[in-house]
Formats: sequence, structure tokens, C-alpha cells
Amino acid sequence: MFGLGSGNTKSDEFLFDLEREIQDPKQGRELKELVVSRTKEVKQQLRGGADKDDFDSLGILLHAYTSLQKVIARVMKKKK
Repeated sequence: MFGLGSGNTKSDEFLFDLEREIQDPKQGRELKELVVSRTKEVKQQLRGGADKDDFDSLGILLHAYTSLQKVIARVMKKKK
């Protein structure tokens, strides 16, 4: 009852679509390279100077890419 029985085992682990894509070595490597290159572009734009609105938006975007890099690293590490 309510998944507490001894016969109920969790055979399929829930994975997000992104995790499934990263587990494929080719797609994972391509996604990682894409995120790294876009992170570099955002950093260059931030160093070049921008309006306050653009600066704030680019900062948020940079945080998002950094978080995505962490997720990719954790999924790749978990896969091994």
C-alpha cells in the first residue's frame, strides 16, 4: 500500500530529458562545448561594457550557463 510493500522495487529511475541527452557521449560533449563557448561570449560582452539593463540580463544569463555547466558535470560524473 502506498509503495511501502516489500514487493515494490524501483526499477526505473526518473531522468529528465536533459540528463538522457547528456548521457549520450557525443551529445553530452557537444552540449558542454556549446555552453562553454556561449559562456565565453557572455563574459566578453560583460567586459566590453553595456547598458544597465543589458548588463543585468547578461549577468542572469551568465548565472544560468554556469548552473547548466554544473548540472552537466554532475550528470557526467554520475554516469561514470
